[in-house]
Amino acid sequence: MDDGYYKEIEWLVKVLTEGLRTSADMELYRRSHILERLLSLLASPSLPVRQQEMVVGLLYRYIYVGGSTTLITRCSLLSWAPSYLALNDKGEKQATAVRKMVERCKADCDQERVHDWSSGKLVKLTERKRGSIDV
Repeated sequence: MDDGYYKEIEWLVKVLTEGLRTSADMELYRRSHILERLLSLLASPSLPVRQQEMVVGLLYRYIYVGGSTTLITRCSLLSWAPSYLALNDKGEKQATAVRKMVERCKADCDQERVHDWSSGKLVKLTERKRGSIDV
């Protein structure tokens, strides 16, 4: 792929980021499956760091307009992130950014809805990862 491809991705991510301001925008992105496509794009080993950072920034924006619960329940962010980090050597800066994004998402989501959606398994998984539950 030539540089033009990555410039187009950069332009698109900028447009999507600037267009995400309200929960109505968030709903449009959800219905258009934009989040799933962004997560797939991030998984690409050939995606340059700059574009990766931009996509993570867009996902942060989605969290800040109230999309945490959607990222967890519809996009499986909590399952996606460990796989992404394990399969892609993205550097410590990018790994830290993704971890912080996941933590922000967990903190901002509708805890009750996520608990019901996961039948309580999400809480158990989180506790197990912290080491407070033996498996």
